Amino acid sequence: MKIFIIRYGFTFIVMFGGIFLFFGCKTKVEQKELIGVYAAKYPYGMEQLRITPNGTYEQLFAFKGQSLKTVNKGKWEIRYLDGQQLILNNPIIIDDGFGNISTMKKESDSAWPLHIYKSITGKIFFPINEDLGFVFKKIQ
Repeated sequence: MKIFIIRYGFTFIVMFGGIFLFFGCKTKVEQKELIGVYAAKYPYGMEQLRITPNGTYEQLFAFKGQSLKTVNKGKWEIRYLDGQQLILNNPIIIDDGFGNISTMKKESDSAWPLHIYKSITGKIFFPINEDLGFVFKKIQ
């Protein structure tokens, strides 16, 4: 009986925790909550994204050991396609998708959809490349 309780009690805790985490991350984020500064770390440097209340954003980048510099400015919006997304219009994509620096060329008439998530602790984040663990995390 003791083994039965331990085995199924553990299973229940894991299932409940998974459901709680899943629904906790699917919480809708209000537009005013998005305003702030987000950072993403790469093997070769750091990217910062500043979201402002007037619908504009600023992208900053620094190679390791260097200071952040503005590399792009643009407009942002929220869309509800496949969940809640932050759309950065005319962005510069820093990473090539394989963990290397991209050419950092600005493409006109392009958009970067970032899924918006809120952790159970209330922290907002936008995954960039889940396979490599790159994510924008709110720092301010």
